[in-house]
Amino acid sequence: MPRLTNVHAIGPVAKCSNARVNLHETIACHAQSKIVLVTPGGVRTHIPLDEWPEDEHIVWLCSWSLKTSRQDIILCDDVPLSFNEILASCDAVISKPGYGIVTETVCNQIPVLYAKRGDWPEETHLIKWWQENGVVAEIPKDALQSGEVIESLQLLWQQEFRKTVYPAGIRDACKIIAEYIEPKNRS
Repeated sequence: MPRLTNVHAIGPVAKCSNARVNLHETIACHAQSKIVLVTPGGVRTHIPLDEWPEDEHIVWLCSWSLKTSRQDIILCDDVPLSFNEILASCDAVISKPGYGIVTETVCNQIPVLYAKRGDWPEETHLIKWWQENGVVAEIPKDALQSGEVIESLQLLWQQEFRKTVYPAGIRDACKIIAEYIEPKNRS
């Protein structure tokens, strides 16, 4: 926003977990399983997770209400942890770009497969930041329907985070706001 003269850049805003929860114990799954959170965010998206191919090495955590008899799909509502604790403790996330998911996956160092929304102006900028700071890969929207994500996940798990990003945005914003509300020293 180059026309605005009173803009201040701040760091990302995210909630980080100090310690990962042992999700394998919490959801009673095999210790060698990979746990993948599937969460389309606030934009309603039909993902037929219960029709995806099963993989004996993956447990899917589903962030929306879904009736299924599959043992490899667990609803987040059935896990006695907050969404942020689940996100910070899983092995990967499948989602769409959104303010919270971008910053929280980067700050918690959780790899992500994402499908573009395609009609959101901020998407390009968020994805660029995500790619510069996280471990992410785009998948076609069709993959959310077919569940053809295993190969992409395996490639994602071979990558490492190149840097640590701290969620300094709240602190940064508070400092800026404090400058406006604290009385100036008058000499």
